[in-house]
Parts: sequence; C-alpha cells; structure tokens
Amino acid sequence: HDNTAIIWDTTTGAVERTLTGENGHTGFIWAVSFSFNGEYVITGGQDNVAKIWNANTGKVIFTLDNCHDYYAGAILSVAVSPVGNIVATGTEDFTVKLYGISTGQAIKTLSGSTSREKMKSIRVGGIGGGVSRGAKAVEFSADGDFLLVGNSIEFTSKLYHVNSGSHVLT
Repeated sequence: HDNTAIIWDTTTGAVERTLTGENGHTGFIWAVSFSFNGEYVITGGQDNVAKIWNANTGKVIFTLDNCHDYYAGAILSVAVSPVGNIVATGTEDFTVKLYGISTGQAIKTLSGSTSREKMKSIRVGGIGGGVSRGAKAVEFSADGDFLLVGNSIEFTSKLYHVNSGSHVLT
C-alpha cells in the first residue's frame, strides 16, 4: 500500500532495490514486468500511468503519462516484447497501447481493443468497480510478433499482430 515495487534476490530473499521516489507512482501498482534482458522493469498503476525503470539503478527512465487518457483508468497490465523493444499496456477501459522501450514514445493503439460503448453501459449501470474490469492481461508471443489481450468483461482473449496492429482472432 505504499506505491512501490520491490526487486528481490530470489536466492537470498534480500531486497535488491525498491522502485519508488519522487518520480514513482502516486497510487497502487497493479502490474509489473521485467524485460527479458533484465535491464528494465515496467510498472503500471492506479494513477493511470506506466513507468519504465532502470532495474540496476532503480531510477525512472520514462513515465508514460500520456499512455491513456484520464478516463481510461488504471493500468492493469504491462508486458515487454521478447526482443525487448516494445512495452504493451492495458487499462480498465480495454485500451491497449504499444510504446518504444528505449524512447518511451507511443507506437500505436491496437485497433478494436477499446470497448468504450460497453464500458459506458457498465459504468452507468453501476456494475463493477475497482479493478474488476478491463484489459487485465497482455502477453507477447515468444517471437514478439503477436500480443494476446485478456478482456475481463467479455470473458474473451484477443490476438493482435504487433507490427500491423490488426486484430487477428478472438
């Protein structure tokens, strides 16, 4: 409940690094992922932003505060491509965006990942709350060509081609 992410030594159980500070999250952290080379840690939080951290220094490299508009809600899921060049983020309103890990710049929003009309009806109807809805899981394929997105409202998963951003399969 202190808005931090902790890197632990899996052999000794000792705390290696705490990811926090003046550039840290201002709300709960809901998602975390290491890059495959161990150089970066990506966090996503209740404060509607994702952060790219240097895993060795514990310093924020980029804050992806433009990653989703305010109404998209919390960042519920993050993933790093196996190649290590792309970060994916998923939010409460099902928006999924891709960013360059070395630049922090948005690359694209995946088409069809946002169900805004469905979210409007859910919000108006008062169903759900907290983080019971949204793009709760994003995961790259082993070759980094595809991204699988878990949708907690429709109980479906959607597969996207990363380079084109096209929806391949539900």
